[in-house]
Amino acid sequence: MMRSTLFIFLFAGLFVSCTSDREEVPQIEVCDTLSSGYNANVKPIIQSNCAVSGCHQGSFQYGDFTKYSVVKSKVDQGTFRQKVLITKEMPPSGTLNDIDLQILTCWVNKGAPNN
Repeated sequence: MMRSTLFIFLFAGLFVSCTSDREEVPQIEVCDTLSSGYNANVKPIIQSNCAVSGCHQGSFQYGDFTKYSVVKSKVDQGTFRQKVLITKEMPPSGTLNDIDLQILTCWVNKGAPNN
């Protein structure tokens, strides 16, 4: 019994010492790794969450988000940031995941370039 208790403590000590010595991997910001281009990074998010049937496409009263110029105008007016990034009331289907929110934030912060 004493031998198994000693073995358990030894194993636990070895496990804790090995796991606590590993280095922390620095988090890479999404902004550092993406071009923040509209076509490559932003348009896919808009197409799958905003420019969907019944929302921001065609003659939708709040704008056709299938067009860059319309999305850019919403960014310039501040309504895009407010509704998507701050209050997160858009899209109505639910909050975007963290990566999509980071991509959109980077894009807006860089002036919403069309590249």
